[in-house]
Amino acid sequence: MACAGIAFVLVIAIGEVIGKSVFGARPEGALPDTRAALPLAVGAWLVAQLSLLLLFATVTLTPPVQMITAVSANVGVALLVFRAATSGTQRPRVSDASQVALGWLGGLATFGVVWGVTIAVVALYVSVGIPQNEIPQQSAVEVLRSASVVGRTVIVVSACILAPFAEEVVFRGVLLPVLARMMHARIALLVQALIFGFVHFYTDPLSWPLSLPIAAVGWCAGWVYLRTGSLRAAIVLHMTFNALQIAILFATAG
Repeated sequence: MACAGIAFVLVIAIGEVIGKSVFGARPEGALPDTRAALPLAVGAWLVAQLSLLLLFATVTLTPPVQMITAVSANVGVALLVFRAATSGTQRPRVSDASQVALGWLGGLATFGVVWGVTIAVVALYVSVGIPQNEIPQQSAVEVLRSASVVGRTVIVVSACILAPFAEEVVFRGVLLPVLARMMHARIALLVQALIFGFVHFYTDPLSWPLSLPIAAVGWCAGWVYLRTGSLRAAIVLHMTFNALQIAILFATAG
């Protein structure tokens, strides 16, 4: 699967170089002006995080319930700024069905990219003396391994539907357009990707290297968004990538 993803990366790269990209013509129009929406998103996210910390400290919830509660709070943040994130004049020059198909293709390609980055991160941990079986993992991994059937269903809904929607709206739909107005698009892509990776692990410095594979997902989703003008394609890419990850975890969780 990783090899297929890398093959798609090569196909996409060659197509871009020779002018016969699978993504079709570049979109016309401008990105949405989300400068006013970004402070709203950040403020709402901070309030949500503080509220979740208070809730989890006072009420005992199972890990899957904690996960879907946290993800649902992020969906609420995304809904607050969704209109701003979709208000630009930039429009895709491919059909709705093609946008979904490109999202699937991008998700598989992203899987190949992240596979390579993950190998490098594992090598980094091993190089500093951390055994491979002691390398930190994203919390969803540990939750999945110990969850019941119902708990695993909750994880799938959270990771494969709700989280991709919320994160793409906020990071690609709101943050990336703001950064693209402040700096070159290539730098904006990198900055938003690094921020995206960091917020997944900011509370645990030992896990910071794990933010790099997540940042790779953010970069790929951001590139697809800018290249196609389709936030839908970026969301489907993210959903596809997460679904592949969850499928692999299901296969290895026992």
